[in-house]
Amino acid sequence: MLLEVIVALGLATGILLAFTVTIAQTTRRSNILFTRQQAMMAAEAALNEIRDGRPPSQAAFAQRFEGMRLETRTEPADGQWRRFTHVIVTVTAMANGNTPIRVRLDGYVKGVAP
Repeated sequence: MLLEVIVALGLATGILLAFTVTIAQTTRRSNILFTRQQAMMAAEAALNEIRDGRPPSQAAFAQRFEGMRLETRTEPADGQWRRFTHVIVTVTAMANGNTPIRVRLDGYVKGVAP
């Protein structure tokens, strides 16, 4: 009887431990996905502002998107896009405090000097 109780408690503890680890991993992955989505939306907003002729400043971007860093790069386009400028927007954010998330979004914009 005592042995059955000890085995049952051991199994219950093992199941509870496995459940706790699963929940912790799911929460971590969910946070990474959420941060990636936020960074993608921030990069899209920055690219849309550039398309609109109002490139975002680092200060304005940092104020709107806390904890994210913006990098923009322009280069001349080639081929069928030669009349446009190739704009590359990179947003870096940290998920879970220590996992860097980098999102790169690029597009072709008319009227922006490379």
